[in-house]
Amino acid sequence: MSLYSRVRRLGGALVITGRADTEESLELTDAAETIWLSIDGRRTVQEIAARLAEQYDEEEDEVADDVVTFLEQLTERGLVEWPDGGPRQA
Repeated sequence: MSLYSRVRRLGGALVITGRADTEESLELTDAAETIWLSIDGRRTVQEIAARLAEQYDEEEDEVADDVVTFLEQLTERGLVEWPDGGPRQA
């Protein structure tokens, strides 16, 4: 699978356009933007969840499932790849 995405701001919202073979775009919520900007190949899923929990003053356990679900959606859209199979294994 070829990873390709274009990220831009439209009217203040961060919008990701997927692979070249699709015309899908994804407008991110503030929380989704935090997750997206946290994906750097070094942070673990747990670290991303901790960052989001801190930003929104929530318990890490409360946001962890949402983080994993969003990461799975990004994976299904071809916007991220996992060397070990996916965010639930990370």
